[in-house]
Amino acid sequence: MKFFNRILLVFASVLALTGCVNDKDNPSGEIDLGPGDKLPKFSVLMNDGSTIDRAQLVGTPSLIVFFHTECRDCQKELPVLQDVFESYGDKIKFVGIGTGDTSETLEKYWAENGLTFPYSQQDNRDVLHLFAPGTVPHIFISDRSGTIRYVHIDYPLATYDDMAKELNELLK
Repeated sequence: MKFFNRILLVFASVLALTGCVNDKDNPSGEIDLGPGDKLPKFSVLMNDGSTIDRAQLVGTPSLIVFFHTECRDCQKELPVLQDVFESYGDKIKFVGIGTGDTSETLEKYWAENGLTFPYSQQDNRDVLHLFAPGTVPHIFISDRSGTIRYVHIDYPLATYDDMAKELNELLK
């Protein structure tokens, strides 16, 4: 039994290092956008009832983050993103996209964790898959033209200083 428990512990540790993924997260023909690529066509309904699409992100720098509230890396990154939102939310378009959480789960998580940045609740990872395979957190920072300039995935997690430096560069 001890051997089995050790194997489970090693497996869980490996999963923790590889981000929040599951075997359904790598669709065939997967897209993995990076710096220099244009934001894909997408449209999401935000928690305030507004709709955000690619066209609305052109003209100002933007930060799009894909997350799931049960993902441990996302739980670590969301407070950092809240700090970024508090510093830059009036200067950039900030879009959180929850992948797989219910509206109730997201509302509760936001309230319990003092989060205020705007988000869209998605039942699945279809919008994420327009940008990348299924790893979350996944952050895309784009310039005024809608060109992705910076991408952060779960390892290593992006710091406030990383994102502040990048956003300051794009706001010049």
